[in-house]
Amino acid sequence: MRVLVTGVSGFIGREVARVFAGRGADVLALVRPPSFRVEIPGVTVVAGDLARPDSLGDLALHPAPDVVCHLAADTRMAATPEEARVNTEGTLNLVRRLGGGLRGGRFLFASSIAAVDRGRRPRGPLGEDSPPAPRSPYAVSKLECEELLRAEAAARGFTLGILRLATVYGPGQTRGGLVSLAEAVRRGSAAARLPWPGKISFCAVEDVAEVFHRLAARPDPLSGTWFVAEDRGYTMAEAAAILRGVVRAEKGPLPVPRFLLRAVSAVLWLPGVRRFAPWSLRAALSDAILCDSGPLTRLLDMRWTPLAEGLARTFG
Repeated sequence: MRVLVTGVSGFIGREVARVFAGRGADVLALVRPPSFRVEIPGVTVVAGDLARPDSLGDLALHPAPDVVCHLAADTRMAATPEEARVNTEGTLNLVRRLGGGLRGGRFLFASSIAAVDRGRRPRGPLGEDSPPAPRSPYAVSKLECEELLRAEAAARGFTLGILRLATVYGPGQTRGGLVSLAEAVRRGSAAARLPWPGKISFCAVEDVAEVFHRLAARPDPLSGTWFVAEDRGYTMAEAAAILRGVVRAEKGPLPVPRFLLRAVSAVLWLPGVRRFAPWSLRAALSDAILCDSGPLTRLLDMRWTPLAEGLARTFG
């Protein structure tokens, strides 16, 4: 199996490339200069910048891939529309450069739960049929990439799998998400000790890589859009409780009634209030980042890494 992986300088892309190479695939990693020196056994590195089509010529020196795992992206939630546009333009540049070599192959795209998001107060987990309500330029760019790739797959004759990743964590992560929460737990921050009621979907980075590999290795190529996450959600309070045990924090939870926090959540989702309330606060108070990974779980017979096990491996 010949596999092209983009975004290998990131902690998710690196794990995807490592898993494919470790299982015998011929892996080519497209890495943007000057960070193109990626040393993973069994991985061949080619330098190229998706934002500059003229820099992608070296891809033609290698055989057409059987599978493309596209993870390269500007993932900053604070990116401006102009900065986030590189995600859409870079994806289109990649498809155009590979051209006819994509026909009959498989293209697996790392999208995000942010591409769907919430336009109103959550009444259950997000599903594949949930109406998109992206709230940031990054999220908009991911949704645009999904739509662009569906059109290109139909025109060029390749199988497309769109993987909407939930909150990914694992060894090698350096910022955001559970890294920030772990630091807050260590400090004994009051925010990390509140009994936040909102559930969040998490996914260990090794499980993300496993999903990519299982979809790529299936004898029957499948097109579809799936959420990638452990098959249950956790409140931030539950995640903080696990982390307290992992990092041996001294300060425990604060005795704040949950009904009070749920009442605050209801107020923050009111139309006149919602646009002024910080998203992170609404997410901690409601199930805004909760998704249903049941379809993918059943399709691939996945056995997800429990959050307690994953956090122990990441922060222990």
